[in-house]
Amino acid sequence: MIEKDRLGLVLGAEEAYLRLELVIGALSLLVMVGCIFLSFLFRYFEIQVINLEEIALLMMVVTTFIGCSVVTALKQHIEIGVAALIKSPSVKRVLPYLVDVVVLVLFSILLYYCVTTIAYFIETGERSLQLHIPIWVSWVFFLFGIVGVIIHSLFSILRNYLDRKITLPW
Repeated sequence: MIEKDRLGLVLGAEEAYLRLELVIGALSLLVMVGCIFLSFLFRYFEIQVINLEEIALLMMVVTTFIGCSVVTALKQHIEIGVAALIKSPSVKRVLPYLVDVVVLVLFSILLYYCVTTIAYFIETGERSLQLHIPIWVSWVFFLFGIVGVIIHSLFSILRNYLDRKITLPW
């Protein structure tokens, strides 16, 4: 059994990671909204400057993938809707465990895909058309979101097991 002090430290590390995700997500959202607003002003006053839409699009990618990880940590994903439809108490008891295992499997596959794609874009050196931002930059945020979902799912399984909210089949 894990000591309570060590468990608190481990769960505290997940909370610190979640706070980092929230800060990155909030900053990317602010940058995205700011770029869109400035782009609107520049077009209205016909000022020719850099294309801010590409930066806004990159920030949307960041916000999306970090948001995916955050909703996993907060347990506000599809499991809630499914749990309301299920009548069987035994299935409801095991559902959080099953959802986390399915998420782990799917996001592990995505992790492999993401890493190979990042390697491909680094090797080819592909860049965006106007600002020449390397394509792999947006994929790194995809990777960050995938790793976050995996971390939060693992901690969810650990918390569910320690709280005995579910009965493991073995």
